[in-house]
Parts: sequence; C-alpha cells; structure tokens
Amino acid sequence: MKQLLLTATAVGLSLASAPASAGLLAQYSVDGGATFTTVCSDASGGGCSDSFTASNGLDFLFLGASSNSPGTAIGATLFSASVQLSNPTGAAQSIIISVGDTDFTSPVGQVTFLNNLAGTVVTGGAANTLSSIACLDTGNGQNVCPATYQTPTINAAITAPGAGSNTTTLPIASLLGPYAMTELISITLDAGALINYVSSSTVAPVPEPASLGILGLGLLGLGTLYHRRKPG
Repeated sequence: MKQLLLTATAVGLSLASAPASAGLLAQYSVDGGATFTTVCSDASGGGCSDSFTASNGLDFLFLGASSNSPGTAIGATLFSASVQLSNPTGAAQSIIISVGDTDFTSPVGQVTFLNNLAGTVVTGGAANTLSSIACLDTGNGQNVCPATYQTPTINAAITAPGAGSNTTTLPIASLLGPYAMTELISITLDAGALINYVSSSTVAPVPEPASLGILGLGLLGLGTLYHRRKPG
C-alpha cells in the first residue's frame, strides 16, 4: 500500500487528465498513479458523486467529493467519502482516489494544513490498508500532488471489523493564494473485503499574537469576575 502511494507521489498527477473546465475533480487510478480515470467533476466550491466499478473490479456504491472553494476567513476545506467500497474479485486489489479543487483564496498567511482520514470496516481482510496525503499547490494546478506543500502520509487501520482514524498537521508560515488543494487516498482491499472511508483536508488560520492577547485578557477578566462572585 505504501508503495502504491509512493509511486503516485513520485510520478505526480497529470494535468492533461483533468477536464479544463473542472474545478472540483474526483479521479481514480489502478496503475499506481500513471493514469487516472475521471469519476465526477463540478465547478470550484461545488460537489459531485457517482457509483462505479473500477477497471480492476473494486466496486464503489457511492463516491462523493465537495469543497468550499474559494474558502473563508475561518477555513478552506476539501472532503471526500465512499459510502460502500467492496472487492468482489478473488484477489487483493489496490486503487488511488484523487480528489482536488482549485481557486482557493482564503485563508492565507500563517496557516495550519490538516489532513484527516477514517475508515469503517464491515468485512475485514489481512491485506487491507488505507493511507492518505494532502497537498497545497500555490500554482493553483488541478489535482497536483506532490505540490508546494504536502502533509506526511497517514494510515488508518482497516484489517478487522470496526473503525480506524488518523490526523496529521503541517504548519505553513506564509501561504499565498490562489492555491489548489488535493487529496490522494490509497486503498488496498483483500478479496471479499467491504469498507467505507471519509477523508477531509482543512487550511485553518493561525491566530495573530494580538488576537491571542485579546483572548487571554478576556479569559483573565472572566477569571477575576468568577473569583469576585465566588462565595466565601
């Protein structure tokens, strides 16, 4: 699974594979990231979904993606999820899901880039793996990863029935806009396995020192008021 993800990041995602009009774009690859097939697309800030069977037999009852491009002062977000992903074939199969959107303009400056991944297993398998990385491209390229900024790889345990999740954060000193955000979700499913996953990436502003000082004064004032009113 790690090898699949590393292969995809080494070759990068081809801009030629993305429709020119797409802002939000969901794709999949079954050859380690060499080629991608479009699942669905929409204008930036929209949402799209589809049910499909990948060329290697992995069956997606539903795959959805959305974003809030161009973002807001409190955050920029990219989200994807599969309601049911199953492997009805007789062997382990791997896939990379690429979800991205462009034209984010806020927040910028000092920010924190977060990547979150969770999976729920209905039918497990010893070969099951689930990994994710997230990228920010200040060149505003469609589904570009690796890019200007890239989170470390995170893994969620999905071998046995139940749920697994993981989160990573990447501090960025000075982010410039417009920028694009992309997630790469790498999945390997054992024969007969059935799971669902949720992945989200967020760019969150870092409060300026002045704001932190005001917050601290407010908390100090509340503490003083509490002690004044405290009986005895």
